[in-house]
Amino acid sequence: MLRWPAAAAALALLLLLIAAASPTAAFYLPGVAPNDFQKKDPLQVKVNKLSSTKTQLPYSYYSLPFCKPDTIVDSAENLGEVLRGDRIENSPYVFEMREPKMCQIVCKATISDKQAKELEEKIEDEYRVNMILDNLPLVVPIARTDRDALVFQGGYHVGVKGQYAGSKDEKYFIHNHLAFLVKYHKDENSDLSRIVGFEVKPFSVKHQFEEKWNDANTRLSTCDPHANKIVINSDTPQEVEAGKDIIFTYDVGFEESDIKWASRWDTYLLMTDDQIHWFSIVNSLMIVLFLSGMVAMIMLRTLYRDISRYNQLETEEEAQEETGWKLVHGDVFRPPTNSDLLCVYVGTGVQFFGMLLVTMMFAVLGFLSPSNRGGLMTAMLLIWVLMGLFAGYASSRLYKMFKGSEWKSITLKTAFLFPGIAFGIFFVLNALIWGEKSSVSQLLRSTQGSTVNHGDEVLVKVNELMSIEIQITYSYYSLPFCRPDNLTESAPTLWQLLHGDRQQRSPYQFEMRVPKKCQIVCRVLVGEKEAKELMEKMEDEYRVNIVKHQYEAQWNGANSRLSTCDANANRFILSSDSPPEIEVGEEIIFTYDVNFEESDIKWASRWDAYLSMTDDQARWFSIVNSPVTLIGLSVAMAMTMLRSLHRDIFRYSQLETQNEAQVETGWKLVHGDVFRPPSNPVLLCAYAGSGVQLFGTHHRSLRCAGLLFSIKFCRPEKCCVAHLGPDGDACWLHLFSPL
Repeated sequence: MLRWPAAAAALALLLLLIAAASPTAAFYLPGVAPNDFQKKDPLQVKVNKLSSTKTQLPYSYYSLPFCKPDTIVDSAENLGEVLRGDRIENSPYVFEMREPKMCQIVCKATISDKQAKELEEKIEDEYRVNMILDNLPLVVPIARTDRDALVFQGGYHVGVKGQYAGSKDEKYFIHNHLAFLVKYHKDENSDLSRIVGFEVKPFSVKHQFEEKWNDANTRLSTCDPHANKIVINSDTPQEVEAGKDIIFTYDVGFEESDIKWASRWDTYLLMTDDQIHWFSIVNSLMIVLFLSGMVAMIMLRTLYRDISRYNQLETEEEAQEETGWKLVHGDVFRPPTNSDLLCVYVGTGVQFFGMLLVTMMFAVLGFLSPSNRGGLMTAMLLIWVLMGLFAGYASSRLYKMFKGSEWKSITLKTAFLFPGIAFGIFFVLNALIWGEKSSVSQLLRSTQGSTVNHGDEVLVKVNELMSIEIQITYSYYSLPFCRPDNLTESAPTLWQLLHGDRQQRSPYQFEMRVPKKCQIVCRVLVGEKEAKELMEKMEDEYRVNIVKHQYEAQWNGANSRLSTCDANANRFILSSDSPPEIEVGEEIIFTYDVNFEESDIKWASRWDAYLSMTDDQARWFSIVNSPVTLIGLSVAMAMTMLRSLHRDIFRYSQLETQNEAQVETGWKLVHGDVFRPPSNPVLLCAYAGSGVQLFGTHHRSLRCAGLLFSIKFCRPEKCCVAHLGPDGDACWLHLFSPL
């Protein structure tokens, strides 16, 4: 173990090597690469949670009756974003790079009584809509007359509360027209551009149209770019009323900017943060100062009284008597009454201090950039877990200084006391906000089923390619299958990453309870590389139904009429009697059927059939081969031991004298090594504890049994063990020898 001087020298050497390293051409330390866009490239506008400075409960964007895209796709989120309540999803707003648009109709929504009430509540609580474009959050520019400058507000308000002229009744008005402004920085040597700003000005407009409603092609009388009618104010606002229609529209403009891509976050970092609760900060400071003043006054009065008494002592014998605050010196090294709790609190404090110190170091170095949404919380949680090592050492070391003997229980208390209390509070609060249907609740993300109406689109996803012959998985789109127009990937969990899952959007389009027959997906021309990959996957028993399709007239995409599968002519595919041969240059037409069948199975029991089905992934050869190999090795070892024992016993039976019988030879020499400590007891303890922990992987009560096993059968002064729990349990963090 390194002592402090050696550790300091190693740290100084490391810093010297870093300083002496040759500089490299790098930018933007967090590692987020810029996106370059050409003219007319599509821009993905995403929506985030609804947030408010009055309440602490965020909500999903689509919890309010806003316009929805055909299919709602959730973006991948890290741990920090999940805990913050972020719900990043796609939106119906369609932008094209450097292509301004005016008065674009998104949708027309009819507000019900419940939806009108929800809108009024969100407007009353001053909720804001948050959007994202190229990882930049949406801001609203606000002119400050006192500063003669612009300040930016994160997100735009759902609506405002106001009064009509001449009326005292307060009404609620929704912002249904958005004027977006995208700022970009253009490359001087090419036509590529990078987005450096995303702003919006919200308006409330009661749209009118003269002709029949024709969705996005309807011509509005209140906003028409052909007649030079654009929205510049909210003089005729859209009131939130039950049973009334609300038309959502937007403008988008593009403006070239001198701001470089690496500096695009400066505006956001310098903007006024209206979420600073000044009253709470001032109130906390006043309470701290008041309590500190009271404690100081009490101590000063006590010390003043004791010093006055000492000054009035007349004899030397009275001066030798210790009274008042002088009695403290006898209690300095005396263990407190609850020394175990003190040690636990000190260890937790060390863990907090280490977490804050390392987090601040990462922030100063630039690793925790605001562009990495949720990165700060994720980093703090991970560093908190790692700092548990120092917490366990500090608590057990302090406990040994108090002459304590149960240092192992102190390490476990340090591991579970504060995290257990925090988890209990988190569980209770999470249950409460789950009742409010807030997006920050973790129960909403895992336990709610989706309700699908008749005719609603059902999203179909594809996963990895698997084989029962080999253990390697491949992405679905590694083969020449049909792809959707917008290929998106679902956010994987840790188990899905380790398992190799790649859940991606598919081109198959289902509508709830709407059967379809002979739907054409696409036509693929197989090249030499694609043909080789397909043959390899089929060799490894990747199963598909193959039919060689033929079409009569000219190919017309999904509207082509096939002679082998035609729903109008009642020609359906029932077998693979005429499969196509995979050849270079061959055309393969992909089709599908979809049927719907009503079932009595409840949503909570829908996985029972999958859990009880026959698993064709069972490797029977491996299953049979392993016991046979084990039995063969066991029989060989038993035969060898029996032959050795037989030879030694035969030799002992032939000994003639008592002196010869007392000489230990052969297997008798083993008894002296039975209770002798091994040469490396630390590794033996670690392996034994890990074995117990692996055995109890599927039982929560046994996940930390490996630690207890290692502590029980290892001498504390020589054994230093740390285990990693199967689900990241905290029990491995705090087991350190205090010596």
